[in-house]
Amino acid sequence: MENKLSILRSRLFTGHSGPVYSLLQYGENFISSGSDGVVALWNFENQDEGLPIAKAKSVVYAMELLNDNNTLLLGQGEGGIHVIDLNNKIESKLLQYSNAPIFKIASDHKNKNVIALDGSGNILLIDPSSFDLVKRIKLLDGKLRALEFHSSGGHALVGASDGCIYVFSIPDWQLIKKIEAHKPDFSVYTLKYIPSSGLLISGSRDAHLNIYDPASDYKQVDSIPGHNYAIYSIAFSPEGSLFATASRDKSIKIWNTDTLQVAHKIYANNTEGHKNSVNTLLWHSDGMLISGSDDRSIMAWSLPI
Repeated sequence: MENKLSILRSRLFTGHSGPVYSLLQYGENFISSGSDGVVALWNFENQDEGLPIAKAKSVVYAMELLNDNNTLLLGQGEGGIHVIDLNNKIESKLLQYSNAPIFKIASDHKNKNVIALDGSGNILLIDPSSFDLVKRIKLLDGKLRALEFHSSGGHALVGASDGCIYVFSIPDWQLIKKIEAHKPDFSVYTLKYIPSSGLLISGSRDAHLNIYDPASDYKQVDSIPGHNYAIYSIAFSPEGSLFATASRDKSIKIWNTDTLQVAHKIYANNTEGHKNSVNTLLWHSDGMLISGSDDRSIMAWSLPI
């Protein structure tokens, strides 16, 4: 049963010429990237035109901010990681530690590493100061797309194309557990810890949201048929009472974190939602939910939170 929630599309951004794959908060604004290689900075007050930050020669799947928002890392489709100096809007380095697409980049702040995941099953540990490659871990022959760190700083979780979640101890990056999470060979696209309970939630190509308890050795405690097709992204509201899921089925769903019940569904026909696959979500700290889609648009949603 849905617990209805009032929701309103408040902004529509249409500057990209291809699908949008990544969104990142940048102060009061946000940055987007996608298949056109364009990386753009958007202001909520001016939705008509984004400010170009960089242009990669291929699709940009992943982004990460470093150094108090002065450095932006871009993971692109040919395996390169572009290092962008945001103060001067120039590329300072191009890291070529892989020939496969870079699907995820994230900072391990507690252990002072940058982690990148690629399409050939590699985990790349990079020094954020020198940008040297510290370690390469070959996990499997497949794509790695999801990465999450436990709040304790002791675990890193990687979601893979074989449908499994791999739990590593950090900072040594020793594999300590393999969770057969979703259907075999159905990619795990997104992983998030639930702020209030500490439980882990995963989304996959099998369209399910699975819930695990880290305190019980990541035993699966629930499995929810969340969408009709693959679930690509999960984002929690700033205070954690709600979370959103994005899917290839063209919809966004808003969930109550405590009950795991759907509070609202966003479709093209009910709230002027996206017309194609919804690939990425960002819940901005100002309370606005932002979504990027294959329809080349970015939408911002106002919710009462």
